Amino acid sequence: MPLKVLSIEDDPMITDFLDVLLTIYGMQVLVANDGPTGIELARTEKPDVILLDLMMPVMDGWEVCRIIRSFSRVPIIVVSAVSGEEKIGRAMAAGANAFLEKPITNQALVSLIQKITNTSQKTGLAGDRFFIVNYLLCHKRSDSAFCGVWQPSFRPHPAQPSPQVA
Repeated sequence: MPLKVLSIEDDPMITDFLDVLLTIYGMQVLVANDGPTGIELARTEKPDVILLDLMMPVMDGWEVCRIIRSFSRVPIIVVSAVSGEEKIGRAMAAGANAFLEKPITNQALVSLIQKITNTSQKTGLAGDRFFIVNYLLCHKRSDSAFCGVWQPSFRPHPAQPSPQVA
């Protein structure tokens, strides 16, 4: 059964790109171009992981994250152009498991999806927190923390996608 990824992003060009990219890697992609639709899909489709933008009209990503976290422990990866400690901290406090600052490479995104879903599926540690900003990775668990330069590893695929997610 393929990994089910829910992308909640208001830019249809980005969700279309993510659909193509992640399908290449054997993932099933569900798309929501606004927060309320994303919340409904998270509730009904039970995705394995959620990719969430923060800056969206109608309902911002912080609120979407809080609402989803109130009924689900699904790993949530924030993928946003928003940066700064305060905004990243707000996303993590709302319940995000990881933060990627745009632009990111396709390999970094796919690698993190694989890592965070393997972690949550194998150990049940959906409470783990990952931060990746400019290839600095911090991984925090309730009992320990690690920070260092992140070098993404990913499963090679014969059809290599373009180098960056916008």
